[in-house]
Amino acid sequence: MKNSTKRFCGVLIAICIASILLISAAGVYTGNDTSIDADSYIDDIGSTLLDSSEVELLSEGKSFTQVDLNNNFSNYADENSTVDLPSPLASGDDIYDYANVVGVVLDYDTNIPIADATVMVGGRLTVTTDKDGRFQIKNMPNGTYDWTVTADGYHGSFYLNYPVDGSDGANIFTFCADKNDSLEFDRNDICKGEQAEPPTHEGFSHISTYSMSSIPSIKSSVKVYYGGKTMTLDREEYIYTVLSSEVYSVSWYRNFNLSDDQISHFYVAQAVAANTFLEYALSVYSNHSKEDYDVCADQCCQVYDRAKITQAAINATAQIFHDKLGYDAAAIALYHPNSRTYDYIYGAFFSSCFGEGTWTHKNQPALIGKACTDLTSGARSNHQYGLCQMGAAWLAKNDYLASEIVGYYYTDTQNCFCRLA
Repeated sequence: MKNSTKRFCGVLIAICIASILLISAAGVYTGNDTSIDADSYIDDIGSTLLDSSEVELLSEGKSFTQVDLNNNFSNYADENSTVDLPSPLASGDDIYDYANVVGVVLDYDTNIPIADATVMVGGRLTVTTDKDGRFQIKNMPNGTYDWTVTADGYHGSFYLNYPVDGSDGANIFTFCADKNDSLEFDRNDICKGEQAEPPTHEGFSHISTYSMSSIPSIKSSVKVYYGGKTMTLDREEYIYTVLSSEVYSVSWYRNFNLSDDQISHFYVAQAVAANTFLEYALSVYSNHSKEDYDVCADQCCQVYDRAKITQAAINATAQIFHDKLGYDAAAIALYHPNSRTYDYIYGAFFSSCFGEGTWTHKNQPALIGKACTDLTSGARSNHQYGLCQMGAAWLAKNDYLASEIVGYYYTDTQNCFCRLA
């Protein structure tokens, strides 16, 4: 009888262990991550905006590797695919008036690099890609340029009004060419428009609150509709691309007397807001729930323009992703009104409140109206819910840390590192 009992207990323990393993494999995170304080971690701006020597990514994108990042993109392409313009140091100009431009040309359908493609800038300067589809232009004067991409067997591609700015560190381009049709992207058009308002529960019976007792796991990938097709992206790549698209250049904020550390805190706060918005779309409600993608690439959701990212945005995004506990995690803001409740929030943000303050939303308890001072006037939005980008920059200028900026605009929230599943 005792042996039978032991065998029964052994089987029961084995079943419990197997169940735990299955839950873990499914990505369910059932406990609070108390060994890393999220606020302290994301506020620890350990490197400058422009130095990536110690920045670690959870995954690499199509346009660069971890080695490129840690070398600060110093030798990105082969010598024959690198144009080295005169150094600004020789003329006495400000080094930040000239940019390190790097990029890759990919097949539109396959994402395979295209060797020997020609990239023309401003109708004059040309560079040819190497065997890995890469090119580099050193010491390129700051400005806004039209870019043309041609390659044997492909139609021409046109990228209009894309800026370069040396204050952003490396300016990293991803251009595509299509065998079936020409492509055209205009940065000015992509960045126009307004984010959709947070949904109300009226007419959306499927929207409900999620009163979770612990910090949830979150998806490590996202489906984005961009350039006429749906792409599946690593979450970190998506966020640093959104950040590159949603904020101004570092030099723009320097002109308003923000230090690089202050700009870093603003960038990190915007990255948390973007990641929080994404999680609501993935877990609660998406404007595109009837489509085969989670988010679109324009202002209806948040701007995602794959063609141009910056080293400064990559560095800031790395502050909210880590693997310090042996698994990948990323920070989002969760509604946390008491010790027993966590809930997703609609991470709304907008350009400028014009000193009018933010609005209170009747169905989103974290979106409570706040007094707000703009750094300067931005674009008028169709809503003023959540984080005001110009107001957040003003808070950063007044030495608010990234976590404090997020907490100011999203009431009763806690920045939490969630396991990426």
